Amino acid sequence: MAIWNRLRARHDPPPPLSPDTLARLAKMERHNAEADRKDREELARVAHEMREARERLDGKPPPVVPVYTDEEVVAALTRAGVPAALHAEFVAFQREHGGRGDAFGLNAVRWGILHRAPDWLEADRVWAEQDDERPGVWHVHCADVHLSDTMTIDQTGRLYWCWRVRHRHYDDYFAGKPPLNWSLADT
Repeated sequence: MAIWNRLRARHDPPPPLSPDTLARLAKMERHNAEADRKDREELARVAHEMREARERLDGKPPPVVPVYTDEEVVAALTRAGVPAALHAEFVAFQREHGGRGDAFGLNAVRWGILHRAPDWLEADRVWAEQDDERPGVWHVHCADVHLSDTMTIDQTGRLYWCWRVRHRHYDDYFAGKPPLNWSLADT
């Protein structure tokens, strides 16, 4: 009989709410409705800005800033400690994509391993480091982008996003190919 009473108690209607509780719930609903309205306005504003940016670029190549010579890139890679035998792919990336404007999600991106007037990296400096898990692999920051979207390439041209392989080669990204499946990314 005790089990039956407990089961019946779960399905009986709950007791009525007090006036104070009803007032608090109404206040929370008004607050949530206001927060939802502000979120919708912010999303509409961002969508409008993105449409305007696309319209400005529509049919035009992305803006390019002055680039570096191959000799300047090699000198910067050498100062960063990157072995000379690994320079070729990094120099090719800078030559092909250095200074190119883009967007990654909502973040503005300026591609290149060297930048004259960056927003997030140090000017005229290559940021490079060895991979902790794979001896001989070097990562070079390849985009001036918000730090939440760290972009690097290695000496084989693999493109990494936040230290995970995103494309087998950076040209795949620029050709518009989809990113790698995370489970297959390091193969």
